[in-house]
Amino acid sequence: MSNDDVIIVACPSCSQKYRVPEAQIGQRAVCKKCGESFRIAVDSPIDEDTLFGWVMEDSDSSSESVMGSSSIFGAAAAEPPRPRRAAVPSTPRIHLAELTGEGAHFAFPASALMDVGVRDSFPLYCVHCMRRENLNVQLLVWADVLPPEQRGAAIQAERQVVRPLAYLRREHGSGWVETVVPATRFPAPFDEPFAYFVCGECRSAPPVACRVTREQSVLTCRVVLTNLSLAVDFFRNNGGRDTPPYRRLLMAGRQQRDRQWTALSVDVRARVSKWFALHEGEQFLGYFADRTGGRPVTGDEGLVLTDRRIVHKSGHALREFFLVRGGILEVQADPKWAVVTVRQGKEAAASLTVAPLYAGSMAKSLQSLQQPWTIRARVTGAESSD
Repeated sequence: MSNDDVIIVACPSCSQKYRVPEAQIGQRAVCKKCGESFRIAVDSPIDEDTLFGWVMEDSDSSSESVMGSSSIFGAAAAEPPRPRRAAVPSTPRIHLAELTGEGAHFAFPASALMDVGVRDSFPLYCVHCMRRENLNVQLLVWADVLPPEQRGAAIQAERQVVRPLAYLRREHGSGWVETVVPATRFPAPFDEPFAYFVCGECRSAPPVACRVTREQSVLTCRVVLTNLSLAVDFFRNNGGRDTPPYRRLLMAGRQQRDRQWTALSVDVRARVSKWFALHEGEQFLGYFADRTGGRPVTGDEGLVLTDRRIVHKSGHALREFFLVRGGILEVQADPKWAVVTVRQGKEAAASLTVAPLYAGSMAKSLQSLQQPWTIRARVTGAESSD
């Protein structure tokens, strides 16, 4: 089957992506990730951050998930589907208040915290690295409603709690959110658990903030998301899709990706700056944290891609690969992780482990520079070369 016969669609509930034949348009399918039943359509929801599907061009499976899941047609999945999330509402239940240098600010009345659909609307991936495996549940801490002397302790107490998402869903099904108990006692309705997700590898402060303000005599909650790709999915899960603010957020997300350095959180930028500095006139394209064997805090090690260099930090070793000299970027991925290896001439290779989504982003960015580099990718036994 040629690539022209295949389209990429996404589950409208959890946004899992699939490659399906055009001939299947109009048929019903069941998402292998969350169990949602939906009709295949050309305009199925698909976020613009899915950059890894291109490496699967030689895959034999015509209805395979971009991230490696099995077919959504035919036989049932080997594993039982995950419990469903609440349906996405037809109208927004939160609104995009503003876009600032801090990120996307979403607002809603405090009374909306009684709606479990709002509190279970964060995308099911790590807010740091977008990994979908080994997720732990963290809760938003509405510290503004506590006495000032208790706020810092409440935030720290919540970050120290480990709640494996897989365990909660296995034990409590789709109602797992209501079973989570905050680490600190809050007045109602701020004691209602509002969940987001952090993988077991990420340890720095999350790029998520929440505040409580009084606007026109109404207590209002604000959620601020630094990563606008995360914000797009969050807004879509709350019914914001196909609204003017949603389109404005999409555009801002594209612009943020063009300003990758400022898109990093402040603490990560500080750590990366200890071993990397831009040359005059050089353009920063991305930082990729190394997850090999449980690496240290994000920013201490990893790979930086610019329009001139690849800079790799591992332990005490710091290496540079100048793009004009050419080289090979190899990506070997499974549904959970991707191992990226950089080779240049007779120099020793450099490698790191990242989420597949970020491996695809790295490869696509390098490819777009039109430098003399070869990109080789292997996914679930399929290999392609550019």
